Amino acid sequence: MTEERSRWGWKRWTFILAVAAAVTVISIRVVGFLEEAQMSLGLDRRTDAGMDGLLINHQGFDPPADSLLRPSQVHVALRIAEAVDSLTAAGTKTSAMQSTLADIMNEHMASRASYSWARTQIVRALSRRPASHRDSVHVDMLRMTRPRFEKVRRVYRDTLDRSLLP
Repeated sequence: MTEERSRWGWKRWTFILAVAAAVTVISIRVVGFLEEAQMSLGLDRRTDAGMDGLLINHQGFDPPADSLLRPSQVHVALRIAEAVDSLTAAGTKTSAMQSTLADIMNEHMASRASYSWARTQIVRALSRRPASHRDSVHVDMLRMTRPRFEKVRRVYRDTLDRSLLP
């Protein structure tokens, strides 16, 4: 009986060690994969790294060939302007404001460069008379949102959104 017990004992321990080794290897592979995914998707956001650490999209921006604003760009710029205006009025700390603005930018996968370009086009369309076809198209596009932009105009005038500008 003791021979039978010892014969099954080493097989049992070999099996347990093999399972433990397999679980360890799989765990290491999964952790490595998740770290790579975090880096490639920009999910590793640290608040101490400033706005660059909070933003996911760090790509450059080439304006469209026709140089016309897209409705999504107007929407993002308006959301940011309204958020900056309300957060400034509430006396929000800079770090909390940056986090909120980064959340809006990340929600729309917008980069700082695309925001800066859209912001410039919007300010130009709101402050000048149309001088070209592009300007008149921008004015027409902003016609519906113009009252909302006018309410938060000081955001652009006082550059309260400067943390987003490259």
